[in-house]
Amino acid sequence: MTRSQLVRTVTLATLICTLGAAHIRAAEEDGIVRDVGVSNLDKTFAIEAAHGILRDKALANLAQHRAQSPKVRKFAIELRDRREKAHARLRTLAEETRLRLPERLDMYQRQQVKKLASLTGEQFDRQFLQYIAETDYIRFYQFELRNGALRVYPPVAKFAREQLPVLRKDMQRARQLLEDYR
Repeated sequence: MTRSQLVRTVTLATLICTLGAAHIRAAEEDGIVRDVGVSNLDKTFAIEAAHGILRDKALANLAQHRAQSPKVRKFAIELRDRREKAHARLRTLAEETRLRLPERLDMYQRQQVKKLASLTGEQFDRQFLQYIAETDYIRFYQFELRNGALRVYPPVAKFAREQLPVLRKDMQRARQLLEDYR
C-alpha cells in the first residue's frame, strides 16, 4: 500500500468513525439502538449499512422505471435485488443482537433521491451510476475496515465478509456503465 493510499484509507476511516458516532448518538436519542453488549462500532456499522441499503434500494427502484438505457435499467433491477437480500440478512442480524435498524431514509438520502428524480435521460442515468459508484466506494472501505477489525461481533464480521464481494461487483459495474457516458 502506497503512502497516499494509506493516508486516504486513514482519512476515510476517520470520516466514517466520525459520521458513524454522530449517527449512533442520533439513533440512541431516537430510540433506535438498544444495548445488548455489541460494541458501538458494531452498532455504527449496522446502522450505516442499513442507511446505505435503504438508499440504494430507493435509487434502484427509481432507476428501474426512469433510466433511459436498458443496461442501466437492468443494473438497477439487479442492484435492488441484491440490496433486498442484504437488507433481509441485516434484519436477521439485528434481531439476533436486538438492534433496531432505521426503517426510512435520512434527510440527506431523501434529498439525493429527490434530486435524482428531477433528472431525465442521460443525466439521470449518469447521476444514478455516479451515486452508486461513489457512495459504495466509501461504504466499501467501511466494510473493509469492519471486516478486518480485531474485536468484532462474529455475526457482524460474517455479514461484512458476505457483502464485500457484492459491493465490489456493484462498484465495478457502475464504473463500467459510466464509461458509456464519458
